[in-house]
Amino acid sequence: MENERKFTPKQDGIPRPIIEVCSKINEFLRSQIIPQFAEKQARAKFFCDELTTKIHGGQKITREDLDAFKKIQDSIIVELIGIVHRMQDNFFTEGDFLLNSLVGTYVHDIKGLISSRFEEYADKLKDYLDLQENEQAIENVPVFNAFTISDIEINPENFTPREDDLSEVFNDLNYQYKHGSEQRPNIILEVERPSEKIEIDHFLGLTIESINELIRNAIDAMPNGGTIKISAEKHGDNVAITITDTGAGITEENLQKIFEDGFTTKTQGTGKGLFLLKEYFEKVLNGKVDIISEVGKGTTISITLPVLKKEH
Repeated sequence: MENERKFTPKQDGIPRPIIEVCSKINEFLRSQIIPQFAEKQARAKFFCDELTTKIHGGQKITREDLDAFKKIQDSIIVELIGIVHRMQDNFFTEGDFLLNSLVGTYVHDIKGLISSRFEEYADKLKDYLDLQENEQAIENVPVFNAFTISDIEINPENFTPREDDLSEVFNDLNYQYKHGSEQRPNIILEVERPSEKIEIDHFLGLTIESINELIRNAIDAMPNGGTIKISAEKHGDNVAITITDTGAGITEENLQKIFEDGFTTKTQGTGKGLFLLKEYFEKVLNGKVDIISEVGKGTTISITLPVLKKEH
C-alpha cells in the first residue's frame, strides 16, 4: 500500500469528461425526470398548502393531519426512488465506467435528499402540532421545501472525495440488486454489512460502480445460478471488502492477465472494467486488490482499503 492518491479533482480542476457526462445526464433529467418529480411533489405541496390555509384560518391541525401527511410522504418517497432507479437502469452502459459511476453517485445522493426533504417537513409539522397552543406558534407555520431544478440536477463540482460509512455503500448495493432480483431469480446475493462503523475516504460512485462491476462479472460466471457473497471486515488500520461467487472460476492462465488493460474473455467486452477497477482502488485510494480462483468452484476478490482515522 505504498501508492499515493493521484486523482485530486480539487487541485487539478474538474476533468472535461466529467463535465461532458454530467451535461448528458442533466439533459435527460430535464426532459424525463424533473417533470415526474414536479408531478409527484405537487401532491405533497397541495396537501401542505391546505394545512397552511387551515392554520391561517384559525383552525388547529390534528394528529390525523400528521398521519395523513406521513402516508402521502411514504407513498411519494417510494415512487420517486423508483423513478431514479429506473433512470439508473436506462443509463447503464456496459464498459462505461465513468457514466455508470456518476449515475451511481447521483442516485445515492438524490435518494438521501428525497427522504430528508419529506422528513424535514414531517418533523416541523409535529413540532407545530405540539406547540400550537402557544401564541407564537403561528410564526413557525411549517412550509414544505419543494425540490428545485438545481436540487435534482447533477453538479460536476460534487464529484470529489467524501467520507462514508461502508454500511451505506452496502445498503446501496443491496437495494440495487433487490430492485432487479426478478430478472435474476437463480442468483442469490448475500450482503453482510459490517458489524461496526467503518469509514473510508473515497469517491462514492466509483466505489459502488467498481463493486457492481465485480458483481456483474460474478453473475456472468454463473449462467445456471449460484450465490454471491459480499462482506467487509476490519483488520487494524484497513478494511477488507470481499466478493465471493460460486461460479465457473478462472483458469490460471487468465488469472495472470485478468487485470491487464484490454484483456477480456467476453465477446463484446472492452477489457477496461477490471483494469480501471484495480487502478482506482490501488492508485487512487491507496489500497490493494487480490484475487483467488479455482475452476469449477468459484472466485474470491478482496479489496483492502485504509480505514479513515478520526482525529480526537
